Amino acid sequence: MNIYSRLYKYRNTPSAFPAENFLTEALADIFNRLPMPFQIEFLVRMLSASCSKRLRKKCKDVGQINAKTQVCIDVVGSFKRPDMIVYLDNQPLVLFEVKVNAAFQEHKVEGPEVERLHRADNNEALIQSQLKTYSDWMSSQCSGDWPGAVVLLTHGTQAPDGFEDDGRERNSVIGVTRTWAHVGGWLASNLNLNRSEMTYCALASDFNLFLEEQGLMTDFMTSRDLAATALFMSSYRALMYTFSTAISAIASKYPKSRGGNLHWEFWPDGNAYWAWYYLNSKLNPPGSKFWIGIGICFPDQRALDCVDPVGIPMHEPFFFVMSDDDWHKMKPSEFFSKIPKGWVEIHDGYSVVATRAVSSFVADPDARAQSLIAWAQEEVGQLISCIPNFEDAPIENIPEEVES
Repeated sequence: MNIYSRLYKYRNTPSAFPAENFLTEALADIFNRLPMPFQIEFLVRMLSASCSKRLRKKCKDVGQINAKTQVCIDVVGSFKRPDMIVYLDNQPLVLFEVKVNAAFQEHKVEGPEVERLHRADNNEALIQSQLKTYSDWMSSQCSGDWPGAVVLLTHGTQAPDGFEDDGRERNSVIGVTRTWAHVGGWLASNLNLNRSEMTYCALASDFNLFLEEQGLMTDFMTSRDLAATALFMSSYRALMYTFSTAISAIASKYPKSRGGNLHWEFWPDGNAYWAWYYLNSKLNPPGSKFWIGIGICFPDQRALDCVDPVGIPMHEPFFFVMSDDDWHKMKPSEFFSKIPKGWVEIHDGYSVVATRAVSSFVADPDARAQSLIAWAQEEVGQLISCIPNFEDAPIENIPEEVES
């Protein structure tokens, strides 16, 4: 087993993505160990060919190139933390945003300087993708012949429309999408991974093995994926029907709680499937977007990444009801008047969850589904009773169509 497999102990969750942080830190460490000529060539490979000449010129006769992670930057009226920024003599050169099967965050543009951008008809705040936020920040930091660059380093997450820019216009921030296969391919092609006496070569070799183990060296289906999918297809309809029925039953019993369409999705890195809806906007505090969800989690996923998994099954499938702020601005303990008995705070307190092992329900599918719905309704009822203004909130006009 390689060093990265030994160190990596966690799994992604709907609100936390330790895989992204782990990969970012590992890449930054290897990058900072590389001799400067290799650093430059790596950045050239990560960007579009049309800007390689300018990049090499920008890096000529510099004293230091280094990568920093989780740097706090002041942008759009608040502080953000991009995954990794490469600096050229302490000046931002390229920003990396890392995604592993995760959605993009939305940033609320705040501050008096953006008031004029609010929509005049309903005074809604301006919301934009984090990639747009980071591109704007890079534009403010770079000048001259180098407009700055943002690289989306991804596995399974598509770049939003309008992000990619090859830099030919010379005045717009360069936007590029790369995969972990690009990183692994460059390491294998440009470094002698058999030179174990060179620290950066030994680490790069182990890192490539880790990428292979995690299935990050390709975004396309393998033969193993096809075989597993064939077995799963017959179960998909029943899985979807179970949780679409359950989330609909919750929303019907507590109509004041629902503030948007119903959604459901697979959560691959959490080994789970779940359905959810956003809370009534009249209930959400300003700048937050809480949701309520129900799902099933399969075993050996470190109990939804809970450090102290009291009351959460560890080694068997379990159903869960969960809530947190989609924008990660407010913890449930700050929003709800109290955390109901039996609910557990996880993800550093940014999520609350109630769980129950599948084995505790009867095996008959119809009876189990009804018991699941009754249990979920009771747990959600406990949670929303802790929302201070719940009784006074009106029922929102919800669109009829259901979104997947």
